[in-house]
Amino acid sequence: MTKKTIDDLPNMNFMIGSYRGEINEDNIPHGFGMLRTMFDEYTKATISGTFEDGFLSEGTALYFILDPNNPKKATHDNEYHGKFNFQFQFHGEGKQIERHIENEREQRFNGNFINGFKHGTGVLENYEGETIKGTWIRDTYYDFKDDEPIYFGDRKESGLFHGQGTLVSSDGSTAVGEWKDNQLYSGVRTFYNDGVIITNNTEEGIVMAEYQMSWPNTQWYVGETKNDKLNGNFHGRGILGLPNGSVEAGIWEEGKLVKKDNELIEQAKKTMLGDYKKRKKMWEIRTP
Repeated sequence: MTKKTIDDLPNMNFMIGSYRGEINEDNIPHGFGMLRTMFDEYTKATISGTFEDGFLSEGTALYFILDPNNPKKATHDNEYHGKFNFQFQFHGEGKQIERHIENEREQRFNGNFINGFKHGTGVLENYEGETIKGTWIRDTYYDFKDDEPIYFGDRKESGLFHGQGTLVSSDGSTAVGEWKDNQLYSGVRTFYNDGVIITNNTEEGIVMAEYQMSWPNTQWYVGETKNDKLNGNFHGRGILGLPNGSVEAGIWEEGKLVKKDNELIEQAKKTMLGDYKKRKKMWEIRTP
């Protein structure tokens, strides 16, 4: 009996790109497959791995960056091995190799990504052969001294943070907004935990009890948590949105829904309906 190969599997043209591989009963990628798509106007990619209802949590991307002045010519021949979000952006732990074709040089990065950017701790072996260890914030390297946070923004003459500013920490977290006497007075703190993006607002010097969490697979939570804001234990009043478009809302205790709030569920469904339709559109069949 001849063993099946990727070429024996169905080939389908979706709005996001051309896919060959296993599918589920809804004709959405499910199982091993290969997706050919464009990251942007000048980046052509082939992404492979094991899909689950259209979501690829971890896989490989081989991608060429085209010359804007000559789109038939590639300037870089790159690859990435690691985790993705639902938009197939690099998201979570990963390894990236960037090869400059004309100069025949390459650089390698092993570390954390958020929404396609190097973000968090990592190690870069650059084109010059140097090894750089540290923290990146949206592709920019920051040299933290003794893990002390770095502040950019307005200050008092005494040096205290005062006015509009941004504080970045060595773990990749940020605090952005209005500062008064070294304290965030009105703004947003953003944390990262294994690919989960967690935000929390401060209003008039008071840290709000509500947190917003978003997972790479489009799951999200808005509400109260227990103790450590990074542990993901829903605790108190909150809303959980699932990748299939369903919603659970009410009172939570240590991650379990103990009292359902139907009115809150209906409100949340209306809010998230537009985003859910956008995600579904990715896997609509493309007609000639």
